[in-house]
Amino acid sequence: MTPYYKDLEQLSRSRNFQSANLDDILQEVGTKLTECFQIDRVNIWVFNNHLEEKCLRCIGSYDKLHKTFTKGEILYEKDIPNYFKHLSSDKILVVNDVNDSDITQEIKDGYCKKYEIRAMMDSPIRIEGELKGVLCYEQRNDTRIWTTDEQNFALAVNQVVALALETHERRIAQVKLEKALKEKELLYAEMHHRIKNNLTTLISLLRIQDRQSNNALVHEVLNDCQQRIFSMVKLHEQLYKTGNYKQVDLSRYVYDLLSEFRTTNLTDGKNLILENDIQEGIQIETPKAVTIGLIMNEILNNSQKHAFTTHTPGRLTTKLFTDKDKRILLITDNGKGFETAAKKSGLGLSLVNDLAEQMNAQISIVSSPEKGTSFQLIF
Repeated sequence: MTPYYKDLEQLSRSRNFQSANLDDILQEVGTKLTECFQIDRVNIWVFNNHLEEKCLRCIGSYDKLHKTFTKGEILYEKDIPNYFKHLSSDKILVVNDVNDSDITQEIKDGYCKKYEIRAMMDSPIRIEGELKGVLCYEQRNDTRIWTTDEQNFALAVNQVVALALETHERRIAQVKLEKALKEKELLYAEMHHRIKNNLTTLISLLRIQDRQSNNALVHEVLNDCQQRIFSMVKLHEQLYKTGNYKQVDLSRYVYDLLSEFRTTNLTDGKNLILENDIQEGIQIETPKAVTIGLIMNEILNNSQKHAFTTHTPGRLTTKLFTDKDKRILLITDNGKGFETAAKKSGLGLSLVNDLAEQMNAQISIVSSPEKGTSFQLIF
C-alpha cells in the first residue's frame, strides 16, 4: 500500500491541479494511475442529467499503450439500463472478467469489445455528497483480480479527483461571474455616459432657445432649467469616471457644482463673493446625491437672484461637514433677508422643501434683514 499512497500524495500536489485547463488535469490523472495500477486505460465519466436522455459523458480517457488522451464519448442509459443501475448504486464495481459478470452483460459486446477490455473497476466520484460520475480502471485482454488494497486506493484517488473537478468547476464559475460583473460594470458605465451626453445635449438645446428669445422671464426660466439639469450631468459624470454606482463622493460633487455656479452666475456684474468649506471624503448613496444636487442648486440660485442688490457687496458661503452620524449642508448669505426674497422665490423654495421631504432630511431656514439667510440640510 505504501507506494500507492506516495503516488496519491504526488498526484494531489500536482501543479496541474491549479490549472484552468481540465484536460491537463485529467491527462495527468490518467497517466499516473495507469502507472500505479499497471493497467491499460483510465477513463473519467460524469453523469449528465440535464439532457433529454440521461447519459454518461467521458471527460477524459488515457490509453497507456497508444499514449493518447481523448474525450467526448457518450453512453446512454436507454441502451445499457442495467449497467446504469449498478453505477447509480454509488458503490465500487469490481469486474474481474467482463464475460462472466452480470454487471457488464450490456457493454461486453459493444464498449468492451471495441476497446478489448477484459477486466474493469468502476469507482464512484462524489462531490459534496452527491454522485457525479465514475472513474473507470480498465485492463485489456487478460482477466484481473482487483485486490482490496487496489479498491481502497481507487476510492482514495476519487477524493483527489473529486476535489480537482470541484475546484475546476468553482474556478470556471468564478471566471463567468467575473466576466458577468465586468459586463455589468461596462453596461452601467455606458448607461451613465449616455445619460450625461443626452442631458448635455438638452442643455445645449435650452441655450439655443434662450438665445432666440428677448423675453427676460423666458431667459430666467430656461437658465434655471439648465442649472437643474447640469446638477444631474455632474453626478452622472462622476459615476461614469469612478465606476462606483452605489455611492457618490458628495464632497467632490458639491465642489463641482460650486465651480459651475461660479462660472455661470458671476458674470452679470453683481459684487458677490463665494466661499466654501468642504470636508473631504463624505460619501452618500447615489439617489440621495441627485436630490442634494437639486436642493443645492435651488438655494444658490435663489440667493444670488433675490438676496443681494447690485450695489451691496454680497457673500455666499457653502459648508459641507459631518457631525457624529449626520451629514450637514449649510448655505448662508449676508443678503437682505428671507421675507423679501420669499415673495419672489416661487418654484425654487417649494422645490427645496419637497425634495428634502423625499429624502427624509431635516431642513431649517433662518432669515433676518440684519444677518441674511441660512439654509441647513441635515441628512
